[in-house]
Amino acid sequence: MLIGRVLTDGRFNARVKWDLTDNLTVKANAQLTNELHMSHGMFNFDYKGRDFRSQFQLGNGALFGASYSSVAPHLSLGGEVFWAGQHRKSGLGYAARYETEDGNCCLVSSFIIGFSVFIFAIVSGRCFRLPNMFLNLL
Repeated sequence: MLIGRVLTDGRFNARVKWDLTDNLTVKANAQLTNELHMSHGMFNFDYKGRDFRSQFQLGNGALFGASYSSVAPHLSLGGEVFWAGQHRKSGLGYAARYETEDGNCCLVSSFIIGFSVFIFAIVSGRCFRLPNMFLNLL
């Protein structure tokens, strides 16, 4: 599938999705413009298994990313990492969720440029959630 659009200011946006197999998909996004260093493009490679999904991303400006998620009957795990070389920024995140008949328990953590964010929540007959915590390591 190909979708494209030309905007009134001269920019051209295009998206392509190509299903190579039932489990492997390639996506491409691009924006072309006549402004210096403002055009960009990105490729995504998505793979889905029976109980997991993974994605690898490549973009101009030395952008790399990867993510993985797995789902079991009561446990879900996921994580992602990225590196934006042009801006010298990186990030790492992960999440876990455990589900019981009485409620859910979640843990999410991400580390992006010296900041840490933790979220913990338990949901049951009563709803309980600890507030988000921010830590500046710079």
